Amino acid sequence: MVFIEVKSRLNLEYGEPEYAITRKKIKQIKKMAELYLFDKEIEEVDCRFDVVAVLLEDKSNPKITHYENAFM
Repeated sequence: MVFIEVKSRLNLEYGEPEYAITRKKIKQIKKMAELYLFDKEIEEVDCRFDVVAVLLEDKSNPKITHYENAFM
């Protein structure tokens, strides 16, 4: 099972989109994944956490970067 966090930015004024994923946010994402698995009664499944960063400076050609296993 893959949980994906998507971050986007219109420009680089505040840095790359992926830099918005702080330790606090990672903790929150993991907690939400845990609650999802519990709610759906899903056990014994391998999970990973991916990040997709989207930079929209050029709206006709966005820069999309996919990080597999971005954190554990």
